[in-house]
Amino acid sequence: MAEIPEMQKLVKEASDIKYIPGAALKTYFRSANALLRQANRYREEKDLINAFKFYVRYATLTLEKLPLHPEYKKPEHKAGKVELAKNSKIVLDEIEKLKPIIEERFRRSAGKELVTDDVSKEDQKDQTQEYNNDYHNDENDQNREYSNQNDYQRSYPSQGYQSQVSESSLDLVEQLKDIHLYSTSSEITEPEEQSQQKVHYPNVSERNQSDGYQYSAHKPRVVSSAALKSYEAPALPPQMPPQVLSRQIPSSIMPSPISSRHITPPALPPKVRNEAPKLPPKPNGYSTEELNKYVNYEHPKVNKDYDLLPEYQAYTEGGEGLRRVYLPDNIYNTFIKVASKNTERNLETCGILFGSLSHNVFYVTTLIIPKQTATSDTCEVTNEEDLIEYEEKGLMILGWIHTHPTQTCFMSSMDLHTHSSFQVISPEAIAIVCAPKKYPNFGIFRLTNPPGLQKVLECTLRGFHPHECDAPIEKDITENGHIVMKKMALEVIDLR
Repeated sequence: MAEIPEMQKLVKEASDIKYIPGAALKTYFRSANALLRQANRYREEKDLINAFKFYVRYATLTLEKLPLHPEYKKPEHKAGKVELAKNSKIVLDEIEKLKPIIEERFRRSAGKELVTDDVSKEDQKDQTQEYNNDYHNDENDQNREYSNQNDYQRSYPSQGYQSQVSESSLDLVEQLKDIHLYSTSSEITEPEEQSQQKVHYPNVSERNQSDGYQYSAHKPRVVSSAALKSYEAPALPPQMPPQVLSRQIPSSIMPSPISSRHITPPALPPKVRNEAPKLPPKPNGYSTEELNKYVNYEHPKVNKDYDLLPEYQAYTEGGEGLRRVYLPDNIYNTFIKVASKNTERNLETCGILFGSLSHNVFYVTTLIIPKQTATSDTCEVTNEEDLIEYEEKGLMILGWIHTHPTQTCFMSSMDLHTHSSFQVISPEAIAIVCAPKKYPNFGIFRLTNPPGLQKVLECTLRGFHPHECDAPIEKDITENGHIVMKKMALEVIDLR
C-alpha cells in the first residue's frame, strides 16, 4: 500500500528535532523526560496523533541525537542512559500500536480508502479496541515505569554496561527502521568537541560594568492595564434551531372537516409576569487570595476528532508551531509581593513556572520560589533537587520569572544563557522579567529559533557580553505570541 502523505508529513515533523550539542547532556535528559510526559498525557486524552508525534520525538532524540553528544560517553551519565534505553523500548511499542490506527484515520479523512464491507469495518473496530485494551491493561505497569524516569541516581549493574547500552540502542534503531519511520541513512555527523557551558536553573552572574560593554535596555511595547485583561477564548456560535420544512399534505390523508359548533376553545393560559431574576448578593470584603480560591477556569472546547493535525496560534522563526500557554493575569502582582523584601534591599528574586498540559494547551498553575542566594545583580538556585521532586509529581517546567530591582525590563546576555536551558526543555518556555522600579515594568521573552537559541547555546563566553548576530537574539512576546493572559488560579510555593 502506498505511503500516505499526511503520515509522511507527521513523521517528518515529529522527527525534526532541533538538536544543538551546546546544551548540557543533563538538560537534554530533562527535555526527553518532558517529551515523554507530554506523549503520555496525549495518550490519556485519546489524542493519538499528538501522542504518536511526541513518542517519535522521544525516540528520535534518545536514539539518534543524544548518542552524538560530546558528553554521552562520560561515566557520570550511565544511569541516565540506561533509563532512556528502558523507556525507549516502551515508546517503540506504543509507536507500533499507534501507527496503523493513525494511518487508517488519515485514509478516512482524505477519502482515499472507504471502508464499505462489514469485514473491513470489523477489522478496524477490532484494531482500535485492541489498542484500547492494551492501553488499559498495561497503564499501571507503564505508569510505574515512567514515574521513575528522572531518578538518575538509581543503582544499575555496572558490569558489561557499555556493551549492553550500545547493543540495546542499535536494536531500537533497527526497530524504528522496521516500522518505516526513518530512512536507513543518516545525514548527522559526529559533532566536534567543544567546551561545555553549565546549564542550570536561573543563575545570573554579577553584572560587571567594567567590562566595557554598554547595556541598552530593550524597549518593549508599553503594557497597559487593558492589554493584561483576561483573555476569553472565543465561544462557539450557538446552534441554530432545526429548520421546519413546509410540506404539501395530500388531501387523501387529511381529516374530514368538523363543524365549528362542536369545538370548545381551550382555556387561556395563566398570565406570566415578566420579572427579572434577583441578582446574587454581592461579595463584600474578599481579599485577592480569598477570591483566587474560587477562581475556576474552563479548558477551551476541543474537537474530539483528532484526524487533522493541530493548528497553532504562533510559530517560531523556523516555522515550528508553538502551543498556547495560559498565564495567570495576576502573575506580576503576585510575584512582586513575594519578592518585595528583596526588592527593597536591591536584591534579585527568581521563581520557576510550573504547569500542566491539557488538550494541546499549557496552563501555568504553580509558581515555585526555590532556595536561592542573591545580590543586586545575581540570583542563584541552591537546591535543584527540590524542583526535580515537583517534576516527578507530574508538573512541567514552562519557564521562569525574575526581578531586576535596579535595572530596566530587558534580557541581559546572562539571562539569555539562563533561558536557553529552559527553551531546550520546552520550545514554549518563557522568561518573565519584572522591573518594579522602572517603566515598562513587565516583559515576557523567548529566544528566537533560529538564530537566537543556537547562537546562545554555541556561545562559550562568560559574564556579560554582546552576542553578535545579524538577526534578533530574543523576542518580546508580551502582547504578540503564544501567551494568553487569563484570570485563573495560581499556587505559590515558597521553599526559601
